[in-house]
Amino acid sequence: MRVVLRELAHFNRHEVAGLLGVEARDEAAARLEERRDGVERALRALSLQYAGYAEAVRLQHLQRAAYRLESAEYDRQWRNSAINAEVHADLEKAMDARRAEASRRPPLRLGIELTAMIGRVSLFAGLSPEEVRAVGRRLRARIALPGELIVARGGKGDAMYFIAAGAAKVRLVVGEVVLKEGDFFGEKALLDGKPRNADVVAEGVCHLLVLDAREFKRLLDSSPTMRAEIEAVAAPRQG
Repeated sequence: MRVVLRELAHFNRHEVAGLLGVEARDEAAARLEERRDGVERALRALSLQYAGYAEAVRLQHLQRAAYRLESAEYDRQWRNSAINAEVHADLEKAMDARRAEASRRPPLRLGIELTAMIGRVSLFAGLSPEEVRAVGRRLRARIALPGELIVARGGKGDAMYFIAAGAAKVRLVVGEVVLKEGDFFGEKALLDGKPRNADVVAEGVCHLLVLDAREFKRLLDSSPTMRAEIEAVAAPRQG
């Protein structure tokens, strides 16, 4: 999509004004820019949330592009009589297996990625591999983009959030607090059942692990140690 949008933008700059006028060109440029920004945000979110998968997809895309160039070179050599039809066919046949491999979508191993995310949260640092997997079944990953409102003051406490990467700004009545990787927030509304007492906004791209209210209760019931740690952090925030 990124490549296609780049080519469309080039065509728009050099061809559309002559065909449809400057106004149409400028309108199309604005729409293409919006689409390009959306694609870039999506790609950044994918890279942050599933870094290994995103890298595998990127390398696969480059491989497919390389095979297209290689095939075009075989065609050129054949047209120029540098190779005969039999050699050309053998080269193309040998490349078929590589093309097929590059066309298979890489596996998205959510368990591996989520385990790595959980390991970056200080509250979970002392958990055994079995406990990490148990926690992982209760969490869902979420990406918050720069400036995005994650929770709103006065809202219902329906989940708590762990910061796996990035930072978030808590906007209190008396000031602001920046939370970073390993911190968590949103537990107070779950513990006391009262509305949210602050806005929380993403500072840059923020990678979150979300624990909804029902799973929050189950986790605390199953782990007295984790309950004590969460309550210890939440206590100073009560004021």
